[in-house]
Amino acid sequence: MAGKPKKSKNMEKKYMTLGAYIIDKYSSKNYKLGERDEVTKHPKVDQKMLDAVGGLPVLVEQAKELEREGFIKADWCEVNRDIRKFDFPMKKLPELCEREGIPDLRQKWLSCHKQLTQSLEGARTQWLRDYCKKMLESMNKGNIPIHIDDKNFWACLNGIDVLEKDVWKRRFSANILKDSKMFEKQYQGKVVTVLKRYVKDIRTLQEEIDINEEEIKECSKRVEDRVLTEFGILSYSQTLELKGSLQYKIITRQENLIDTSSQIYGTVINAQTLSNGEPVSINDVKSIITIENKACYEEREYNPEVLYIYVHGFPSPKEREFLRKLVQIAPEDTKYFHWGDMDYGGIRIFQYLKQQLFSNLMPMFMDKKTYEASINKGYGIPLEEEKRKKLEQLEAGVLEELKQSILEKGLEVEQECVEWK
Repeated sequence: MAGKPKKSKNMEKKYMTLGAYIIDKYSSKNYKLGERDEVTKHPKVDQKMLDAVGGLPVLVEQAKELEREGFIKADWCEVNRDIRKFDFPMKKLPELCEREGIPDLRQKWLSCHKQLTQSLEGARTQWLRDYCKKMLESMNKGNIPIHIDDKNFWACLNGIDVLEKDVWKRRFSANILKDSKMFEKQYQGKVVTVLKRYVKDIRTLQEEIDINEEEIKECSKRVEDRVLTEFGILSYSQTLELKGSLQYKIITRQENLIDTSSQIYGTVINAQTLSNGEPVSINDVKSIITIENKACYEEREYNPEVLYIYVHGFPSPKEREFLRKLVQIAPEDTKYFHWGDMDYGGIRIFQYLKQQLFSNLMPMFMDKKTYEASINKGYGIPLEEEKRKKLEQLEAGVLEELKQSILEKGLEVEQECVEWK
């Protein structure tokens, strides 16, 4: 069959070898699943094949070589100067892969299937069992899921599966990958993609902040750190900040009480203390006020009757547990307020805190009057269409009037634009 390769606009086009072309063409679903190994293929030489390998002369020379080595049987014409088609027995595909230095997808499929089966049989937790089953279902359709053949990826998943107590992220990385930074640099995103499927309230976290081009990276990191905390891997950002009078104890040292009233500029409780600490008393505190944004929290002056808590959006698991214990020891007449942004995210955070932590929570400076006063001062930010759609579907509870005002005006107001009255 006479023919010439089409000229490419890119003069540096890289061509495939004929062997690589055969491998690419026949490494199909059926081959990966081990079916039809004894079948012989009969590919015709067409323009697509010529374009792929670089033209007829190249194809002829490579076909002769493959025929001499016993990989194909060519149907020659014009005294071995042209070729119509050739026969290729599928049983020769593994050997051809080795010759070309290309991974054999059948062997890769078998190796990955074995890894998944072993992980499923050895899994201690339900999330890993569910993940392995889902991946096996995909593989049984002839697919090879991404990262499934990466041993380090599986070392991370299996390492999380057997965690018996919380561990710092870099310690986890050092223990599993023998490199304290490799997990965060190379595997954190891949692993979190898996784990996110098994965190019930992860959608709430992803909507915590309005993402724009500058915030995407920071938001992604916060989401990943939050997911990892759900599975016992801690980052250094998991702290609780408060300002006010609180007494708490370290569980392992029952006789020692820590009183935050002397720290009038605020107290930071780290992740270990959250795990091993327990609130005992809020002294003369009559109101607990959660504040969404850091600047507004820092501006609050110490008040013995108020406990200010900086919640930075949605509290982490350890913060939630500590705050639940706080509610249990607080007097029944304690009042709970939340102050946050007057936007979709702010309403979501309020609803989350009310549902998960403080059943008697009421809004502070998050009402129609405050909203309209802020708009009249020029503080409104245009409501994006995607957020409008989400806000329309949101059950706002006691913030329904605020929600309707935002939809009507098409503007949002950030907490920092509202003055404490």
